[in-house]
Amino acid sequence: MPPSALSSYSKINIILLIVLTGVLAYSAIFPPAPDTHPIPCIHEQLTGQPCPTCGLSRSFSSMIRLDFLRAEQWNPFGPRLFLFFFVQWIFRIVFLILALRLRLHEKTVITTDIVLSAGIFFYAYIPLIRTLFRF
Repeated sequence: MPPSALSSYSKINIILLIVLTGVLAYSAIFPPAPDTHPIPCIHEQLTGQPCPTCGLSRSFSSMIRLDFLRAEQWNPFGPRLFLFFFVQWIFRIVFLILALRLRLHEKTVITTDIVLSAGIFFYAYIPLIRTLFRF
């Protein structure tokens, strides 16, 4: 691989960083008030009943404004899920830098990334998964 070429891992990190930046920007742009987010809950529109993820966008908007109490009121899963996205955003930056600087040790960087990302994923998503599948 030429010294200037990016590895597949680095390219994936850049793509994820762009997507995560979009999620965080969306949360920052739209205020956490009712009817201010352009993407409605399809489940609620079809059934008339809220789903476990209703209010998640407003919860994220509250979290980015450091209004933790309101974030949990909008959706009790919101703070943990936002934490996952925010930590992943930081991880993508850190692991991209590490991958570029430690090319010879990229497998170690990737393994560390997988372990840490899996841990934060389970911390953030297990409560929501348990609610969705009722176990």
